[in-house]
Amino acid sequence: MKFKFLFSLFLLGSSLSCFAQGYKDGIEYYKVGQYDNAKELLVRNLNEASTNKSDAYYYLGNIALKDNNIAEAKSYYDKGVQANAENPYNYIGLGALQLKANDAKAAEKNFKLALSKVKKDAKVATAIARAYYLVNPTTYAKEITKYSDQAKKFNAKDPDVYIFQGDQAAEQKSWGDAAGMYEMAFTFDPENTEA
Repeated sequence: MKFKFLFSLFLLGSSLSCFAQGYKDGIEYYKVGQYDNAKELLVRNLNEASTNKSDAYYYLGNIALKDNNIAEAKSYYDKGVQANAENPYNYIGLGALQLKANDAKAAEKNFKLALSKVKKDAKVATAIARAYYLVNPTTYAKEITKYSDQAKKFNAKDPDVYIFQGDQAAEQKSWGDAAGMYEMAFTFDPENTEA
């Protein structure tokens, strides 16, 4: 009897911990490529008081963009800007949409606006480089290099730029270079899930 009671408590506790996942867990799922899980957690936690809605909308927009759902992505990015106009990431998302629509000048304006919201932030510069890369790595090779270099100049120990460069190397099946970049990211931030 005592065993059944303890076992029931254990099951209840483990099931509650599964449901207690917040929007930050959704972001972590996004970063490791589990987009369905990410979307579910981001949507489920969108109206929670602890949720940074602007961040959540940015990642939901990125998921929609990956699915090539341009209208949904734009809607999420616009909602992110409305939730917090000082958050640079939704401007990056809007810039990525403009790149997809072959409007590089408008995209660059949004990227500059994003950079103006923060002071020399390597994560923002890396997100801009990644936006160019996701749209067309060949056409925008110069811009990708420019923003990656800028990110390293802002903070040479920020793991995001090394993860991005590792992702680029992995896509080209340059496994040794990719592993080296991921190792650098892990060295600078051992708690980084992506690395």
